[in-house]
Amino acid sequence: KHQVGGHPMLSYGSDHVLKLMKDDDRGFREILFYEALRSVTDETHTGVLVNDFRIKRNSRLLRALTPFTPNYYGITSDDSSIENSVLPTSIILSNLTAGYQKPCVLDIKMGQNTYEPDATPAKKESQENKYPEQRIFGFRVVGMNVYDPSHAESNQDGFRTFDKNFGRQLRSSHDIQNALSVYFDLQIGNEKKRTNLLIQNLVQQLEMLRMHLADCNDGIAFIASSILIIYEGDALLCTPENFTVKMIDFAHVRYSSGGDLSYIYGLDTIITMLKTIL
Repeated sequence: KHQVGGHPMLSYGSDHVLKLMKDDDRGFREILFYEALRSVTDETHTGVLVNDFRIKRNSRLLRALTPFTPNYYGITSDDSSIENSVLPTSIILSNLTAGYQKPCVLDIKMGQNTYEPDATPAKKESQENKYPEQRIFGFRVVGMNVYDPSHAESNQDGFRTFDKNFGRQLRSSHDIQNALSVYFDLQIGNEKKRTNLLIQNLVQQLEMLRMHLADCNDGIAFIASSILIIYEGDALLCTPENFTVKMIDFAHVRYSSGGDLSYIYGLDTIITMLKTIL
């Protein structure tokens, strides 16, 4: 209901979602990444990845990223039946909007490019043409939902929805800062202090994520991965501490010597822009 971008998700009860997997190496890699996270945090896990030397080499990073990723509960099989519908293999993840009454969601695709090094020239050109500014900023806004029931463009649930086409129109730093200002409009009158505290706390989390990627990562690239940010849009329930920052979408994760400087570059830009709108 509150998804703003990315691959299809299905509700699985109130606390979980099913992410449908591509029937190719992209789906396989995403499952492997979540299994890798599990293998370094769950001593009882006996998956095939436990003894993978590359997982062991990157175990410090994987442990550090665990708080920044959705909880993973395994996969469904091809014959799983949810609400009498047969689904392809899916990853079972925590529902990141669970617990929020009016979740305001921002999906940011990270990195200076969204294609892998071995992509065809046509694929590279196609990806670059989607948003040439991604190389400049190190990210792009995929979409966002903002709770603003008084706005003329809000839907029947009170949300304004901004899709990927909106994000591709953000051509300058000023455009992106304006979009971030819209996203963080909490609809709480003149209580600017609460908004600022929320953004400051968010910046601290992003800086911690940056530190882990800079200090611990020398072997994983998070190509075309996103950061999902959520806060409570209900003014009566919103607090500066009530927000979520998670890395999502790992279908193009790959081993890469030297880590992922492109991702860090994007984080630096986001952090700077958030500080600017304070």
